[in-house]
Amino acid sequence: DFVQLMPKLKAFRKVLERDAMRSFQAKDVHRRGWINRKAVTELLVAMSGPDGSDEEHINRLVRAADRERTGMITFDFFIRALFGSPPILAYEPPSRGDALKNRFCLCGNAAAVNDSDSDQEGGP
Repeated sequence: DFVQLMPKLKAFRKVLERDAMRSFQAKDVHRRGWINRKAVTELLVAMSGPDGSDEEHINRLVRAADRERTGMITFDFFIRALFGSPPILAYEPPSRGDALKNRFCLCGNAAAVNDSDSDQEGGP
């Protein structure tokens, strides 16, 4: 029973990670492979939907994702904070064209235009 369910759970986890990666890529406008704490907070608020998640829960996830306390959160640490285990999918930074599109074009995602991944907060 549980053994039969395992492939479905893994497939569902991949779907969730793929969605999380797309959102992470939209915030990774500089294609560095990391985003700052503010961008992660915005990402979690957007992912939590209209009912949202309480601020303390989001803050705990952000602290867990910023394991090295640098303010630079990688996709790997982001997924580990969300699921408690390493990602199944390898992170691929957005292509240059996607990064530019997300930065300068609304393209249905107003949050992507906000360059919350600036070097001023937690960046080198």
